Amino acid sequence: MSMLTEPVNEENMYETLNRLLYPGEKIEAAVYCVFRQTGFFASNRNSTYGYTALTSEGRLIGHKITWLNSVDFAADMKNLTKITVKESIFGFYTVHAFFELPEKRQLKFWLHRKIYGGNKFPNQTKNADTMLDLLKKYELSY
Repeated sequence: MSMLTEPVNEENMYETLNRLLYPGEKIEAAVYCVFRQTGFFASNRNSTYGYTALTSEGRLIGHKITWLNSVDFAADMKNLTKITVKESIFGFYTVHAFFELPEKRQLKFWLHRKIYGGNKFPNQTKNADTMLDLLKKYELSY
């Protein structure tokens, strides 16, 4: 699916993220977010949106939606080497997570507590607060 064909709503978010779960695993907090590029040549113009969630088994899972396709990802929080969560003056949070998998990986996303016109995500504020509380468990620099 792509940005042109995939519906963006809470029902689709849970349906998409549930496909990434292990048997017996549950989603503890799932949010709509904006993914940012990382690295030296990162551009603010190349942002994508999608969903991310923390699971009961201590994994960060997500689904990025781009113009041409969509990409699923999953990372075990045991492999987390650093995480920063910063609140902006505009009311959103920037989460930047660093993982040591077979290779080093970074994930950066904006987490909005309120989505204007957010009737498609009625539980965003509650889920965002839950996710921020859960991220505090993993904080290495907050």
